Amino acid sequence: MSKPLKPNYLCSSAHTESSHTSLSLSQAIWNNRDLSSVIHNMYKTTGSAQPLFVSASRKISAPRSEIFAVLTDPSKHPLLDGSTTVKGVISGNKLALGTKFSMSMRLWVPYHITNTVVEYEEDSLIAWRHFFGHRWRYELDQVDENTTLVTETFDYSTAKSPSGIKLMKFPEKNYLSIVKTLERLANLVEKKETS
Repeated sequence: MSKPLKPNYLCSSAHTESSHTSLSLSQAIWNNRDLSSVIHNMYKTTGSAQPLFVSASRKISAPRSEIFAVLTDPSKHPLLDGSTTVKGVISGNKLALGTKFSMSMRLWVPYHITNTVVEYEEDSLIAWRHFFGHRWRYELDQVDENTTLVTETFDYSTAKSPSGIKLMKFPEKNYLSIVKTLERLANLVEKKETS
């Protein structure tokens, strides 16, 4: 078994047609900078008046097929969720394009949400959305036989109310949850305990 990689995170800002900006997590958080100012500065750098998404990437010591198998199994989502709002699966089996699945959730109060898989490429890409329209996307790029770069994105460019999402500071909150989710995913597929 190869030596585990040092966690490698990238924070991505809004995309515009002409530019894309990335900052390392160490620049954003470990230097004690306020994440909201980092995100604001990234949007300013790209010239975007309104952010479209936040994302983070991590190299994980596992083949992408193993990682994809976990991501397409809704029963594993509560183990992965860095926000701790996903509590359990109500319905849904292996995910594929067009699949609907429902999860029990808790954010202040219990509720359930039904998602639809809207992007799918076997072992490479999966994204789902619910009735508010924003998407959670995972992209898997094989680095070598036993290493995969996983990028998770909270994309609210397709949301019904992007300004409401921004007002509630979900981009900043979700970025921190994404980092935790990627850590949990790495721990699960690298056969470590989740925290």
